[in-house]
Amino acid sequence: MELGLGFYLGIITILTITIVGALAPIIAPYRPEDLFTPLSPPSPSHLLGTDDVGHDVLTHLIYGARTSVIVGGLTATFSTLIGMIAALISGYYPKWDPLISRALDFFLSIPRLPLIVILAAFLRPDIWLVISVLSFFGWAITARVIRPFIMQERSKSYIERLKCIGARDSYIMIRHLLPATFPLAAAQFILEAGHAVLAEASIGFFGLEDPTTLSWGMEIQHSLQRSIIFLTNKWTWTIGPPSVALIIFLLGMTLMAMDLEKNLNPRLRVRLW
Repeated sequence: MELGLGFYLGIITILTITIVGALAPIIAPYRPEDLFTPLSPPSPSHLLGTDDVGHDVLTHLIYGARTSVIVGGLTATFSTLIGMIAALISGYYPKWDPLISRALDFFLSIPRLPLIVILAAFLRPDIWLVISVLSFFGWAITARVIRPFIMQERSKSYIERLKCIGARDSYIMIRHLLPATFPLAAAQFILEAGHAVLAEASIGFFGLEDPTTLSWGMEIQHSLQRSIIFLTNKWTWTIGPPSVALIIFLLGMTLMAMDLEKNLNPRLRVRLW
């Protein structure tokens, strides 16, 4: 597999944001609860200014990266693992395929973001609710992509030869089929992480998340509550930084996923020169 420039640009972007989020207590210039003069413009003491409450925008931006990384990483991990297991069972055992296929149809028919909005009205709207719902309903996407690949691999001659020499089904699935799905699973992992980050930001933007959550979506939502900032240039340092950070994060994931998909799907391999 020949990975292109997009993949490396994407992984550098994601790794940078992940490291920043992990080291937030160390590299953040202030504590998240520290208050200063509200709506102060960028200055040497506050590189990105302060918001309408008086929080340092750069500090909240750094801590917001941690929230996005946690939501995206955990959601993608859980949904990808469950999806891979479901795809292995469905693709390898024909008797289980009809049941799992109907389950896929059910879960794929339910829109996740509206469901989170509804649940947030009755439950505590924190990031763990977002992670739980996105993981519970997101595995079907991964399973739908990997299942045909498992069915195709199962019909190949080397699987039949393994069975003839007495290899167990568990050995075939874990030793041969599962590693073969890693490239597809990696692409789905990245896409699912991007969906989770965007969903979490959307929940915060709509004001349905825990107000104490430090996330980019909540930063934008807090700033939008003061519509008067649009009459001045204050929106450039209150709404601009979290919006740009979110765009960069999603762009990095998109570049990685597109490059992986291009290498996995021969129909997408076109000559650019």
